[in-house]
Amino acid sequence: MRPLLLVLALTVVLAAPARAQAPVNDPTLIRLTTARVVADFKADRAALDTLLADDVAYGRSSGVLDNKTEVLKEVGPGGPYELDYLTPDSLRARRFASSGVVNGILNVKLKAQKSPYRIRFTDVWALRNGKWQLVSFQATRLPEPTAPQSSAAGNKRRINPTGLSTPTGYTHVVVESDGHTVHIAGQVAMDSTGALVGAGDFRAQAERVFENLRIALASVGLTFRDVSKTTTFVTDMKNVAVLREVRGRYYDAASAPASTAVQVSALARPEWMIEIEAVARIP
Repeated sequence: MRPLLLVLALTVVLAAPARAQAPVNDPTLIRLTTARVVADFKADRAALDTLLADDVAYGRSSGVLDNKTEVLKEVGPGGPYELDYLTPDSLRARRFASSGVVNGILNVKLKAQKSPYRIRFTDVWALRNGKWQLVSFQATRLPEPTAPQSSAAGNKRRINPTGLSTPTGYTHVVVESDGHTVHIAGQVAMDSTGALVGAGDFRAQAERVFENLRIALASVGLTFRDVSKTTTFVTDMKNVAVLREVRGRYYDAASAPASTAVQVSALARPEWMIEIEAVARIP
């Protein structure tokens, strides 16, 4: 009977279900972290008050550990963390029953600082009484790349800013030999890793394109007010109303550039719905 018992034991072991792994890129957690980043950028204290747990530990890249009261007090106009822009990138979310972790990168430009920088961050969310809240945030400022991000050839400057995807066969930003004219390559809905943002979602893609343009402009110390001409390529003109709405967040009527919009049958990749190239000027 011993051989039979051994076979039965092996059968039980082999039939045991594998331990389930935490799903990657949980949409609820991605939405929560995106909402937290948007609220930070807009200095929306009411939204942050809802998203942040009362006992949150908020560790900033500067090394400062804030509580909820300090976070709400320091965001927005006049505070040390007043932002020119804050763009999330390369988000990865894992959920474990009633808790979850989101890792990613933030592209940051503070009004009080001249240059943008990047931080790697971790959000820890907990489901309490039916509501998700942020219980811990930790950020580490990333070192500046040691490899040169710009090169000079023929008195032109060629720049591939941190925060944009690595180009193949082209340059994101070129400053002409006059030192003033800036050409920005067509920007599409890709994050810094080259991953698509907003599959099938024109609004999400348009928002990412304008954020990429913002990063490109900031690499030479410019803003959207310095843009003189844009060319926009879309695969369907029915989305033009959404394009205008998103575009209006970045330009005001007094600083709107000359602009051309063209419908094309397809862009370089079938999943892309919009591409925008720009010309700007360094004063």
